[in-house]
Amino acid sequence: LARRADEAAALLAAHYRKTSELVEAHMQAAPASR
Repeated sequence: LARRADEAAALLAAHYRKTSELVEAHMQAAPASR
């Protein structure tokens, strides 16, 4: 069970990092489109 939790945590971390990158890119692109 602990190993599955570790895998889930790693997956969540990767997803969060990807999401934060998308948000950051969107924030940088938003002022240009305005």
